Amino acid sequence: MHRRQLARLRGLGVRMTTLNPKLAQRRFVHLLETFVVSEQRAELLQSPRGVHTTLERALMPELSVVPAPKDVVAWLCANEPSAWIARFDPRHAAALELFASSVQNEWLSSWPGIYLSNDGKRLLCVSVDYERSLCDASPRATPYR
Repeated sequence: MHRRQLARLRGLGVRMTTLNPKLAQRRFVHLLETFVVSEQRAELLQSPRGVHTTLERALMPELSVVPAPKDVVAWLCANEPSAWIARFDPRHAAALELFASSVQNEWLSSWPGIYLSNDGKRLLCVSVDYERSLCDASPRATPYR
């Protein structure tokens, strides 16, 4: 992520930290194992820069959430204001951890990236075209788990 973007986020009052690359990799692998069909995981892990365009097509259909909730931040952190949200942007190497209570719903919903809940069970993908895909892997979310 560019320094200018980080400075702008800090100016908006966002509390964040850059994830250690090994931890970011573990969380990304968890994301793939939890939300992506098995046939696509290796490809997405090998070429993460392409994940932005292919992740939505590779998501497990039974985990999709429709309709999208009005407050995406609250849904993503399961109404836990002290939660952290991991943000992955395949165009940049660094992954961020955002403190949920410092994040505004409006810009999170329109900021392209892949967001993973603190517990690793909820996922939000915002495409470069600002389309949103939400997935929920918690046991109560779907009869398939």
